[in-house]
Amino acid sequence: MKRLGLLILIWIAAFPVFAIEQSEILYLYDQMPEPIRFGVLDLEEVLRDKGLVVRVRDMFQASGGGSVFRVTVGDLLNCATLPEHPLARNLSISAGSTGSFEVRVRKAGESSEVLVAGADPAGAMYGLQEVAEQIDRAGTQHAPYQAVRDGVHIPYLGVRGAQLLIQRQALDDPWSW
Repeated sequence: MKRLGLLILIWIAAFPVFAIEQSEILYLYDQMPEPIRFGVLDLEEVLRDKGLVVRVRDMFQASGGGSVFRVTVGDLLNCATLPEHPLARNLSISAGSTGSFEVRVRKAGESSEVLVAGADPAGAMYGLQEVAEQIDRAGTQHAPYQAVRDGVHIPYLGVRGAQLLIQRQALDDPWSW
């Protein structure tokens, strides 16, 4: 019986204790716009798949501290506090460039801070999806959030997609519309 207890103690001691890495998504709004909510959910899912604990909070809630990865998101149309962020100095995008976004990264050791600045809420959503895609492509490395890179993305076309609704009547009688 003593041998069994000793073997269990050795087995438990053989496994290292892993600290749970935390991440934070901070949005600079009192009410998050729907496109940004969609992007936040996408990024949150990827971070959880990579084993990070995710906390989503607004700018009015106290920081949880201890985060190794923090993403701050805002847009130039609706977010008055975005220009005050330390990473938001001299942004390359403007409020008139619909769907554009800029990602800025600051790394300190093992931790990273990312700013996703959109020209509008749709641009901020596309920026969050870009960050999520970069983390997802990082694979199973120790700190996948370290793969996030700076970038400015301005859409080639003004309209990214269009939905065409053709009613049955229009198909049957082309002169009805």
